[in-house]
Amino acid sequence: MPQAAWIATEFFSEFRGGLGITLTPVDDGRLELYLNDELIFDRKAEDGKYPDLDRVRALKAVVKNKI
Repeated sequence: MPQAAWIATEFFSEFRGGLGITLTPVDDGRLELYLNDELIFDRKAEDGKYPDLDRVRALKAVVKNKI
């Protein structure tokens, strides 16, 4: 959960609250990021790795381009 909270904070600070963020904890450590029902990150598909700062920056750029 700490990594997900950090990612949410990164997105919140980038988009200044103009982006709805929901964190839903589950038992198996799953982390998925969706934008308008489109999956933009799946920890399981990335060999179980949490995104590092560079990956989070890339994800924010994806979101910025889509909104």
